[in-house]
Amino acid sequence: GCVQIQPANPTLPVITIDASSSGSSGIHFDEVSDLTIICPSGTVCSDGLKITGLTNIAQPNDFHRFTRLGVYGSFQNGINLAGRTIWTEFENIEVGNAIGNGINIVSSGTTNELTFRNVRTAQNGGYGIYVNNTQTDLANGLLFDTVNAEYNGKNTNLGDCAGIYLTGVSQANIQHSYFEGNCQGNTADNRSVEVRVAGTYAQSVNITDSVFNLQYAEGGIYNDAVQTTGVYQGNKFTTSQNNSTIYVATSHPSSHIVIGDNFNANPTIVPDGNGFTHVRM
Repeated sequence: GCVQIQPANPTLPVITIDASSSGSSGIHFDEVSDLTIICPSGTVCSDGLKITGLTNIAQPNDFHRFTRLGVYGSFQNGINLAGRTIWTEFENIEVGNAIGNGINIVSSGTTNELTFRNVRTAQNGGYGIYVNNTQTDLANGLLFDTVNAEYNGKNTNLGDCAGIYLTGVSQANIQHSYFEGNCQGNTADNRSVEVRVAGTYAQSVNITDSVFNLQYAEGGIYNDAVQTTGVYQGNKFTTSQNNSTIYVATSHPSSHIVIGDNFNANPTIVPDGNGFTHVRM
């Protein structure tokens, strides 16, 4: 960015948008652009950008836009969303070298209609992008379009690692994206993958027209969510070892995964206890 900023106090986020004390009117239409946000070398910092809303659906924290941002250095999370955030866009953004997750979305509030376009998350200690919504209605309308997630997961203690991790989701699309070499920090648990769909609910999660450049023994798409639906097609898998390109193990009667045409995919499908796979190919 044309302007570089650092934390005045490394125990606080560099940029904060906080609707939690804004009353019933909430906060709308904040825009941040053309900045490089840096945690200085040798310093451990709080989050680079933090967006906070209440868990109350009636209090808005909506229609924000973030463009042309770089977030670099030892932040707890590069970008952190907590509480309600709806109708918000992230475009032309790079996040790198955070201690925790590059982009962290952990909320018991509504996190719907979030768009990530032309976003690169790389070399972070935790997940490249981590989504975990625990509210009753789950998170929906999540779009990851032309996202690049590579060489995240450097933390040697990170279990169930992934470039993108999704749970508590009722609708999400990953499309036109690129994944490479994530999760080399901890390979001992043999569960490293590029995209992980997990937990109790992961509904209508579609992964299409993306490239998985598998660099060591990590898997491509891994789905062991209990109740899950979605379409996986148009993807390309480049393997260097005996990689698992697509793995599905689900057990709920309402689960249904469609695996269409993919290049160099050899799916592993695990039936449930009654012998049903819940997968159509």
